[in-house]
Amino acid sequence: MKIKSLAPTIIALALAATSNACGVNPSIALSLPKKTQHQTAPNTVSNDNANSAPKTDPELNTPAVSPDSNPATENPVSNPVSVSPENNPVDSNSNTATAPATDGNTVSDTSVATDMTTTSGTASNTGTSVLPSSTLDIVYRTDVESKYTSQVSLDVHYSESNKTKPVFIFIHGGGWISGDKGEAVNAQVSQLGAFVQANGYLLVSANYRLVDIEAFKQNLASPTYREQASDVAHVVGWVVANISKYGGNPNKIVLVGHSAGAHLAPLVAMDSRYLAQVGLTASSISKVISLDVHAYNIPYAIQLMTNNTTFSGQIPSLKLMFGQTSTDQLKASPANYITSNKSLPEFLILSAGLMKGTVQDLTKKTSMAFVNSLKGANFIANHYDYPTETHSSMVTDINTTGDQPAIVIRQFLSSLVSP
Repeated sequence: MKIKSLAPTIIALALAATSNACGVNPSIALSLPKKTQHQTAPNTVSNDNANSAPKTDPELNTPAVSPDSNPATENPVSNPVSVSPENNPVDSNSNTATAPATDGNTVSDTSVATDMTTTSGTASNTGTSVLPSSTLDIVYRTDVESKYTSQVSLDVHYSESNKTKPVFIFIHGGGWISGDKGEAVNAQVSQLGAFVQANGYLLVSANYRLVDIEAFKQNLASPTYREQASDVAHVVGWVVANISKYGGNPNKIVLVGHSAGAHLAPLVAMDSRYLAQVGLTASSISKVISLDVHAYNIPYAIQLMTNNTTFSGQIPSLKLMFGQTSTDQLKASPANYITSNKSLPEFLILSAGLMKGTVQDLTKKTSMAFVNSLKGANFIANHYDYPTETHSSMVTDINTTGDQPAIVIRQFLSSLVSP
């Protein structure tokens, strides 16, 4: 898989959260390496590259949609304040399909198909570099149409050990319309597999059903973000029920997403309806890491994108996927589900400053707003921005010596790794 398939993710995503920067509550701040909340983090890589030019990023494009085929129906949101679920019910008039019904029980081995392959040291993807042992193509839910079977599968990458390991569930990017679980361990596009192995985690990399943007344009049936979030919840359910036999600790789950996956990870952790499908709550997830996306509060992101020549052309596609109105868009926004009367995991939100070779602050602004909203409701959340990182380098360089995002991630996860 080429980097280009990873990339559309962040750009095609749109959205971020409420509020403006500042107002840090020291009582809930994590002690991370020598940086304060929302502080711009320097991007240093290995000593050989410390003085090199900023990283470059492949072209990131959201599917092009003619504005004429998707006229705007409202003005940009002027005040990006999150709306509570009680004031934003899901109704039958939404232009997105509801998540498929499930039996409400935790996923167990009996729901897992047998089309899996165990390997030792290598996997089926070209350029793959994985942990010593891998079990590939495990189908984690069986209640979907057969044509989607490969899109509801996961890979487990692990090493033999006498001690259980924290579980790193990776949700790939691709603008909600592309991407594959194999990217996590494909050395050509990601150092994630090496990073996980070096730091004592077990890696689960999952597919989810992809949006068919062409079908959306023609008002035909397609998976939506709701089906995608439902799939991610089923991945968590499968991990809780099955990961111990691979040496993973089901009580130490980290949900990690890049680009589109960075939107789906917090959405699943925060909108309780998804995990409820598999009999779980947010307490099943210890921590959430989002790597560079702007889809935390979609109406706010669209507002910021409206007069931005780098991003404005993506707005029609975002409205096709998430709805024409701010009411519908908020239903897909993690920020919409911030309420102080619930239990949520800890959040680490990272943003990159370069996109398509251009300096941008869209993901920085939306990430800051999201984290401030979480802090305002007394949840633990931190944001770090890296001006010279690219959207893709958040995963391609994660195991490079001195990589700053990796340093912060390791510190964030240090409490889960036994000495």
